[in-house]
Amino acid sequence: MQKTTRVGVVIRDSNGLVVAALSRKLNSPLAALEVEANAFEAGIRFARDVGISEFTIEGDSLVVYNSLRGHSDPPSSVAHVITGILRMYGVGSQIDFSHVKR
Repeated sequence: MQKTTRVGVVIRDSNGLVVAALSRKLNSPLAALEVEANAFEAGIRFARDVGISEFTIEGDSLVVYNSLRGHSDPPSSVAHVITGILRMYGVGSQIDFSHVKR
């Protein structure tokens, strides 16, 4: 039996109305931190795919949030994802990161 994980992305407008949504299956056993980093990456890619370049992306991993904001180095298990996110959003977009306690 192969372990899978799902990530979900919801894009809302400034009034909180859903503009677009995505659900993606990741076909590998990932730890919670890796899932959260991949969810951030999927959200940024999805926003770009639907033509949104200015947005806030939120997640509940303080480790991922601090790594993306430059407050700490990312753990080695997600460093490649964090580096990719930082490269991806650096050109022509205004992305803010938000940490939400769940």
